[in-house]
Amino acid sequence: GNFITGRLSVVARELVSGNKRRFKEDGFDLDLTYITPRVIAMGFPSQGVESQYRNSETDVYRFFQERHAAHYRIVNLCSE
Repeated sequence: GNFITGRLSVVARELVSGNKRRFKEDGFDLDLTYITPRVIAMGFPSQGVESQYRNSETDVYRFFQERHAAHYRIVNLCSE
């Protein structure tokens, strides 16, 4: 059921992240890291099935709203 699906998502996220640090606080489990208190590096947020093993768009939005409410700017530095 839900427990197994949730556990599989956790394992998949850890496998995809490899040896990168994950942000695991306040109920968040995101592939991101603070470079400085005002600069964060993270992968591009995902939707749909991909959000089961990558940062989901919903979780990233909630993270910024709860931890940096109205004081953030997101910049995509990917060449894709």
